[in-house]
Amino acid sequence: MCSLERIGDVYVLCFEGDVDEHRLNPALCEEIMEKLAIVNASDAGALVTTNEGKFFSNGLDLAWRDQDPSTRTHAQSVAFNSVLEAFLRVNVPTIAAICGHAAAGGFILALAHDHRHMFQERGFLYMSELDVKILIPPKVMSLIRSKLSPRAFKEVVLKASKLTASQAKDLEIVDSAHPTPAATLEAALAEASQLASRKWNKDLYLNMRLTMYPEVVARLEAKL
Repeated sequence: MCSLERIGDVYVLCFEGDVDEHRLNPALCEEIMEKLAIVNASDAGALVTTNEGKFFSNGLDLAWRDQDPSTRTHAQSVAFNSVLEAFLRVNVPTIAAICGHAAAGGFILALAHDHRHMFQERGFLYMSELDVKILIPPKVMSLIRSKLSPRAFKEVVLKASKLTASQAKDLEIVDSAHPTPAATLEAALAEASQLASRKWNKDLYLNMRLTMYPEVVARLEAKL
């Protein structure tokens, strides 16, 4: 599932398992939110989220949902929206170290972070919804729109492009691209440590982020 480790003033949340696609279901979303609550209650100054294996996250757990679509579709949507809101409400800077594929919900999860670094030799950022004939929900679309430039938004949403780290950097979706997973995590930790050293007021930082994305927060808060 996921682990939480503190390194100095930085917490590292890691999706564990070399062969796991880190699909998002209510159980994993609940575990993530429990870890984020620990970060919020601590004196740490930043959070890095990363992964083991080939996937940062391959999106929602469709196999879990399809066992009982009549009840699980809504439960999965609520859980996913809640975890996105939880990341937006972390009271310290958040950095994603994307060391594998981030598709659909996994890509959106990465976008919920303040900063992103990516492994360039393996993995794509990919919103698959056009290809699989699924409409992106308004709550999620508002987050994507708030995080991407018009050029990047067109590539991601209206072209369903599979973006390499270099392409994502060119579109300013990620801040940097690196040759190994270790280098990617190192870059994220370096930025996290630098930001943590600023010792910003946590309530102020949180409210600054919430003020940046008022539409996203309002939509995610509306649980219906």
